[in-house]
Amino acid sequence: GIGLFAGALFQSVKVKNYLRRYEDNTMFFLILLLICFCLLLIVQLLSVALPYHFYLTFMTISWFLSFFSLSKIINNKYLSDAFNFLGNYTLLGYISQMLIIRIIYILLLHLGIYGYAYYIINVFISTILLYSFLKFINFSINHSVVFNKTYRFIFQ
Repeated sequence: GIGLFAGALFQSVKVKNYLRRYEDNTMFFLILLLICFCLLLIVQLLSVALPYHFYLTFMTISWFLSFFSLSKIINNKYLSDAFNFLGNYTLLGYISQMLIIRIIYILLLHLGIYGYAYYIINVFISTILLYSFLKFINFSINHSVVFNKTYRFIFQ
């Protein structure tokens, strides 16, 4: 649900125009990064009082915005391209994202990793795996007629 909401939000014309206006403003993204870190700390302190789903939602949104802001501050073209690519994925991307996050969740719990380390590792690993998977799918769609027709039949 968070992914669908964020995808719809970031695909809207108003949000794109707003982000384009502040695209080269490093101070805006630095302030956004600080706000996200403060939100992470506040939500962590209030985690006992918040319902678990609200807690996870706020944590996920804060981590996403933190990484987004950090990539804009670093101003790395590869990171920006990766965010644009991940922001445009389809139903297959959402399904694969849920599977990857669930598998990483199970692996990290078995390794005894939890707390902030869990969130950081889970976000990094699942994002890298999702990016790699979607790049593979995109490559397959562009270079295989059979895969392209199958993908279009199932997901469009």
